[in-house]
Amino acid sequence: MKRNILLFVITFLFASVTMAQKPYHPETAVMLKFVCEHVNTNSGQINRPRTPLQPPTAYIDDHTLFIYGGNRDFDLQILSDDGAVVYTTYVASGVNEVELPSSITGNVTLQLYYCDYIFESVITL
Repeated sequence: MKRNILLFVITFLFASVTMAQKPYHPETAVMLKFVCEHVNTNSGQINRPRTPLQPPTAYIDDHTLFIYGGNRDFDLQILSDDGAVVYTTYVASGVNEVELPSSITGNVTLQLYYCDYIFESVITL
């Protein structure tokens, strides 16, 4: 009996946390697909973790980026077609909405830096 109650409580807590983290984005938003790259900051050694890091869930709607990174801070960069950095900002873990500058248009590369990882996606603004 105690085991059943414990399983019920654990299931209830897990379900409530999962439902509370459901991302909000408008119907017109497009989900971004990220390519993840592990960049080792140690010179010469390759220390890759055994389990891959999950990319953040992100949506773009016009110049508004909706990002849900699982309580992680990111450094955000936007690169032009020729690879030049045109915008950079810091995104704190509690921030879910980032307004990108309206002066940036066309196909650009969005990069999110987290520790030794770069999450990259090509977007159209």
